[in-house]
Amino acid sequence: MLIGVDGEYIDAGFSGSKASRPALDRLMTDAAQRKFDCIALYKVNRFGRSVLNLNQQLPALSGYRVRFIDGRPARSYESDFLGFRPGHH
Repeated sequence: MLIGVDGEYIDAGFSGSKASRPALDRLMTDAAQRKFDCIALYKVNRFGRSVLNLNQQLPALSGYRVRFIDGRPARSYESDFLGFRPGHH
């Protein structure tokens, strides 16, 4: 298994409650183009603070076969049409 950091997507000065932010939009475009296969972050609320937006974005990432990992110990999320499934790797 090869693990590496391909880049960072940082929306400085933009609210995490917004569905569209420059870096988030670029991340979703890159995910659709399969530029990476995993997103790792410190906490899920760093990705977005709106449950509605997360419920749309996580299934899209799953459709692109991109895993979503919360950086805190023993936490990862994979999305399906029903939403979060904590603890599955």
